[in-house]
Amino acid sequence: MAGFSREERSLCWNVCIWADEGCEDSCVAGVYQRGDLLRVADMVHELGLCLTFEKPDDATPWQPALCPRSTGSCRLIVLDYDNKLPFPTPIPGEIRDYDYIFHSPHYSCIHHAKSPMRRDDPRATEINPPLQYRGLQVHRRLQVYRSYGLRRQSI
Repeated sequence: MAGFSREERSLCWNVCIWADEGCEDSCVAGVYQRGDLLRVADMVHELGLCLTFEKPDDATPWQPALCPRSTGSCRLIVLDYDNKLPFPTPIPGEIRDYDYIFHSPHYSCIHHAKSPMRRDDPRATEINPPLQYRGLQVHRRLQVYRSYGLRRQSI
């Protein structure tokens, strides 16, 4: 069974998450959000499964958040596992872009996240992957059973 490539999946996204990648930004994640299907906590969980963002090095208590890219207001969506509010749904046909940032609840500053590391989570790996030697053993067993069955019929 063939799966979809990353490029094919990204064509369906109506929410894109962007991160700073040196001199240019790149879309590092995305989802298709429709009618309160996803909650903020779901987004936090999904992003945590796939990506690891490096927090700033200073002692400031940083909180991950999403900041809308195109609108004039910077109404942050704080990424908190306990936030059960629905994730904002784009208008049909619209693609909403968010910057992944870190903000400090104590100070009025934000820090743009750098490009994340992809995480290899065991929950996302294939269950019971086919092994080369396993197929050979099964094939040999079938040959033994077939030859045994043929001998019986010829007796």
